[in-house]
Amino acid sequence: MPKQWIGCAPANFFSGRKTFKPEAIVIHQMASLDEADRTFQNAGSSLSAHYAVDSDGTVHQYVEESDSAFHAGVVVSATWTGIRNGVNPNLYTLGLVGATGESSWSPALYDAMAALVVEVAARHGIPLDAAHVVTHTEIRASKACPGPGFDRDELLRRAARLGAPSETQRLERSFVTLTADANLRNGKPSTKAVVARTASKGSEVEIAGFTDTGERIQGNAAWYQTPDNLFFWAGNTDRPQPAPQAPVSAPEAAPAPPAAPVSMPSPAPPGGGPRRCGIDKIDDLLAGTGTPIGRDERDRSVVGAVQDLLCGQGFTEMPSILSPVYGVFGNQTLSAVRRFRSQQNLDTGDGVDTRVLQCLVRQPAASPRITQAYLTLVLGVPFSGMQKILSITAQMEGAGKFGALNLNTDKAGLSFGLIQWAQKPGRMPELLRAFSQANRDLYVRVFGDGDASLADALVSFTSRTNGGVNADGSTTNPAFDLIDDPWKGRFQQAALALEFQRAQIVCAVKAFEKSLGTIRTYAAGISSERGIAFMLDVANQFGDGGLKRIHNQTVKPGMTEMDKLEAIADETVREMPDKFKTGVRHRRDGFLHSPYLSTEPSALAQTAGGSN
Repeated sequence: MPKQWIGCAPANFFSGRKTFKPEAIVIHQMASLDEADRTFQNAGSSLSAHYAVDSDGTVHQYVEESDSAFHAGVVVSATWTGIRNGVNPNLYTLGLVGATGESSWSPALYDAMAALVVEVAARHGIPLDAAHVVTHTEIRASKACPGPGFDRDELLRRAARLGAPSETQRLERSFVTLTADANLRNGKPSTKAVVARTASKGSEVEIAGFTDTGERIQGNAAWYQTPDNLFFWAGNTDRPQPAPQAPVSAPEAAPAPPAAPVSMPSPAPPGGGPRRCGIDKIDDLLAGTGTPIGRDERDRSVVGAVQDLLCGQGFTEMPSILSPVYGVFGNQTLSAVRRFRSQQNLDTGDGVDTRVLQCLVRQPAASPRITQAYLTLVLGVPFSGMQKILSITAQMEGAGKFGALNLNTDKAGLSFGLIQWAQKPGRMPELLRAFSQANRDLYVRVFGDGDASLADALVSFTSRTNGGVNADGSTTNPAFDLIDDPWKGRFQQAALALEFQRAQIVCAVKAFEKSLGTIRTYAAGISSERGIAFMLDVANQFGDGGLKRIHNQTVKPGMTEMDKLEAIADETVREMPDKFKTGVRHRRDGFLHSPYLSTEPSALAQTAGGSN
């Protein structure tokens, strides 16, 4: 598990353990991680421990396990059966501190401490029971440590559920870049191990796992493990401290590709009953109680929903929300309705009745878009809050296409999806992992043609430096030229899968929420739905840092929210190359004047902080 090396004052521990070895783990408690850091680094305290675990699960290490920390050396009326008479307990125990000032331990603290106890116990052959995971007060009765808020039985229960730890933590296979020449060693993470080969500075090395209990060099005990089980010190790479997610399970054998189409059935809505999109006439018509929609319809939201669904069915001549004829039932809409009715073998007619509308919703979309009607009626996702802003932003930027592809026109390799997850900035692996988690079998079928190793190799490749592309966006490996077939076709196929569409939404919303958190720190005065959507769109185009720079450069005291947005818009247009200025101006004006965004304060801004 990840640990940060802090160290302690040299006067606060013994080097080595004389002739003893760790036989037990002693649990302590302190008020906070900061207190542990200060105390153990203070030479006058004569105190230390091997580890301290914070309430959020953060782990600090102060003393090597092979050395004796000053944590339980005073014996007073000991009740622990493992006490060795006349021997300092520090020589045969390991000290672990729960850094919490609360009366009880948090679940995160129990989980992290349990994982640490399991790992430490496994290294030294220490049984996981009350005779070997002891409290400080069982050694020194005069100390009420770790206190009444600690439940040893709970800690041991959680530890027992974890099972035996691996010597190395497996990772999603990816690449690190060497910042110095590195020896790749056989057998163990140590400079004493035999060198199998040497990799030169600047080269990329594929990694499949790591350990943070290797030989400590310059305070860093993290070593990477290659797929062929060689070890090299992480301090010689651009990622000196590995940051794993949850343990990665071995890929399952790939199933034979089934003949069924990629699009998957949408789950039933919570509570049962038909889905609703929030536009009354659309919802009534789907339920069979409304009147048909035709050329006399004056509610633009109703006609716009029909146009959006027709666009998803491949009628790309339908207007977008940026068009002045969006929501107008004109000749093009009439023609599309007639052709759709013919394609679906429906009765001839000029309007949209219940059967036509139900067919528009149920027929798998050839070009799915994140519109209000599709989001709610097909995917079952609410059109509110951040999902609404995402929907409108995606439609403003790229017509809201789940399958939007940018084939290296910006020298970033392949960019794909609602918010253009791109190779070069390193954003694509996040989306690919989300696809795999959403439906592993489908992911293997689409991106590996049934070969799990190929599908997983795509994640590894796009995890390389610059996403696996050169400075001009060309691929570094012809086998993974994502802007050409078969890869281009695979991404287009993925865009049709409902589960992958939902995964795109989840990933995009997370990205927007993270970006909004940054915006709140310096632009609290921008709080309307329109303002938040506008700022997120600029951040998606210029990056969080670019937006902050533009905001601070253009926004002046006393400006209204609209004044601020217009000033930012002007600067974003000014900074674009001439060939893109018209498009960016149109995009910015769309946000500034769209009737689909409210100027009222948004609930998303209720917790905004910072200053203007």
